[in-house]
Amino acid sequence: MRTNRLVSKLVVICLAIWGISCTSADKSEKQEGAEPPVSVTQAATPAEENPTSPTTAVTTTPAILSTQNGPDGAIVDLTKAAVNGSILSVEVQYRHGTGGKGISSKYDIEQVSVVDEANAKKYSVLKDQAGKYMASPIWTDKGQEFINVNIPSFKKDEKTAVWFKFPAPPADTKTISVTIPEVGSFNGIPISR
Repeated sequence: MRTNRLVSKLVVICLAIWGISCTSADKSEKQEGAEPPVSVTQAATPAEENPTSPTTAVTTTPAILSTQNGPDGAIVDLTKAAVNGSILSVEVQYRHGTGGKGISSKYDIEQVSVVDEANAKKYSVLKDQAGKYMASPIWTDKGQEFINVNIPSFKKDEKTAVWFKFPAPPADTKTISVTIPEVGSFNGIPISR
């Protein structure tokens, strides 16, 4: 009996709170000059400009720096070449160009390289303290590491991200070339620092 009363009171309290929040929302929508609520498709105001307004997380597609044709009808977009400290991060996205059959590509990480165009120096993918390549997605076969790109679906423009870490070229280097097996070379890629 006591439990029933407690549940009844909780239901009444919840309904009262819900009613107040609905009434407040209705009043704020009817006020003159009131701003409409931010929707997912609108850009949110940065917190620095208006510290009292909440920010909305908006998912964005990375900017494409260069595009090449890849294996099995894939399109490969280079989306990042950025130096942070002593590491150069390079990211690419494989995507279905036409849909249809799946995309599958495995290649030796040792064949991936960056060329510092200003100093004519070639860099290989970095390894961590355990001797593992700093790249993803990795597939290991008999102790050898490969990049494994697999898009099994048939949807056009479905994407898979791949990233690599290299030693950072000197500060005077403004552009690089990135070579990836089965894709070719992305030339004249600007580095962000």
